[in-house]
Amino acid sequence: MQQINKGEKTVIKNNLLAVLTHICIAFISFILYFLFYRTDMYNENGAGKIVIYVILLLLVIFLYIFSVKLLKPMSSFIKNILSVILPSIIGVAVYLLNALYFNEFLNNGLEYVVYKAYNMPFVPLQDVFYNLFVYKMYNYKIYHFFMIMLSFLPTLLMFIGLQVQTVNMKSNKNSMM
Repeated sequence: MQQINKGEKTVIKNNLLAVLTHICIAFISFILYFLFYRTDMYNENGAGKIVIYVILLLLVIFLYIFSVKLLKPMSSFIKNILSVILPSIIGVAVYLLNALYFNEFLNNGLEYVVYKAYNMPFVPLQDVFYNLFVYKMYNYKIYHFFMIMLSFLPTLLMFIGLQVQTVNMKSNKNSMM
């Protein structure tokens, strides 16, 4: 049996922490969306809803980028990506399962409910894409493409945070010399 080296253990640990972080941010997002959904400002058509969406998206971006304090930066660009890729792989798998399997059973207005629950932090973007591509253009192919791309946002945001940490660590090492 082959030994797992320290770098591989860190990649596995980072991925598991990245998934847990994503689930925690999804739960926080669910609570915030639920609280805002019940306000008069959200129920307005127009500016109130947009303001809430922008505030919540900025908060989510902040949470993802700074959640990497829990993760260990890796030595290279590729290793940093690989160490936070699992939330996106799960997101794509959940989306494909919803699209290919669950929709036949949930064809009562609850389509993609599992995907939306997993990707709760990006519900505002899901709504924008749906309104733009389905209601306005009747183009489901572009909408499905964007829904799959949204699955990569957690990884992208955590990767940005890891890259910033890596650059900071390297600059701190260089300044000490």
